[in-house]
Amino acid sequence: MEFGIDVAHPLDAAAIADIHVRGWTETFRGALAGRLLSRMDEEGIAARWQQIIETNEQLVLTAVDRQCRMLGFAASGKPSGTIDGFDAELHKLYVLREFQGRGVGRQLLLASIARLRAMGFRSLASHVLANAPARNFYEHFGARLIRVAPITIDGDSYMDALYGWPSLDIALVAPESRAADSRQTRTSR
Repeated sequence: MEFGIDVAHPLDAAAIADIHVRGWTETFRGALAGRLLSRMDEEGIAARWQQIIETNEQLVLTAVDRQCRMLGFAASGKPSGTIDGFDAELHKLYVLREFQGRGVGRQLLLASIARLRAMGFRSLASHVLANAPARNFYEHFGARLIRVAPITIDGDSYMDALYGWPSLDIALVAPESRAADSRQTRTSR
């Protein structure tokens, strides 16, 4: 599957909002309170993404295929709050379900990390609901579980998992290379 990664344009906001809402409903149906998912306002979310992109509040990257379909997006930048030991946050990384497992998420993550490094960031953290499949994705790409803590979303309690890459240099190393290095370290002891 061929696709490209590019910096989002304000005109991408509606497609990003569509992926944002579909990502939540596809991933969390049954795991989150139904009222939260049913109240997601795609138009309001699109307006917020347009503002984020226009003001460069976050680095927003999109994955688009040859047919000009947006497959996914990632948003990163300064942390939304204090995250001890981390100077950047991966705020969002969503790939439509039908394009998952095809390298889209990996390329969005790696492109985000490369651009964050170029901007002077040294480390990266990301919050994910503790029961989300994204945990496996982050662990596969070398993120370490920092902590799990309760959070409240729309009046309901959930568990939030904070993952982090203490060094963006390490985060850019391919998972296969990290696995080989780990095997070599264990056998040389």
